[in-house]
Amino acid sequence: ITLEEGKFYLLSYMNYEVYERVRKYEDQYLTDLAAGDKDIVRTRTGLTYKVGELGNMSNTATHPRDTVAIMYTAKNMAGVEVDPVAERPDTLRTTLMKLTDGISEGVKLVGQGGKITLWIPSHLAYGAAGDETKGIKPNEMLCYEVEIIEVKRRNRR
Repeated sequence: ITLEEGKFYLLSYMNYEVYERVRKYEDQYLTDLAAGDKDIVRTRTGLTYKVGELGNMSNTATHPRDTVAIMYTAKNMAGVEVDPVAERPDTLRTTLMKLTDGISEGVKLVGQGGKITLWIPSHLAYGAAGDETKGIKPNEMLCYEVEIIEVKRRNRR
């Protein structure tokens, strides 16, 4: 077996076989979680959430270029904090399109001033790549506690 063939087989294993097992585990975990609490909802994408406060629903982010200011804590399913917020001096300000798919989808569900808990399957978070700089392992499901501080809607024409 050549080095290139070895890389191909390893990547195939990590990106498909391991991912399929992880996906089944995540799906079962989220199904059980939602079954245990009537306030927890699952979307078609697999995002699972619980609204703490709705906030101002007349001021929600809906467009990928809308800017949001959010505060959050993120933990893996073992309860270990990842993506430490202590390194940020202020809230995170960014457009929806720069957030992971799971956070972007969740932020759209509550308005300015709202709070939401998001259980984000790995395919909506950092996927098979993970993010070593944030302490996020490959194929890791995450739980975010998010508060939407401000929403600035893009000018619509």
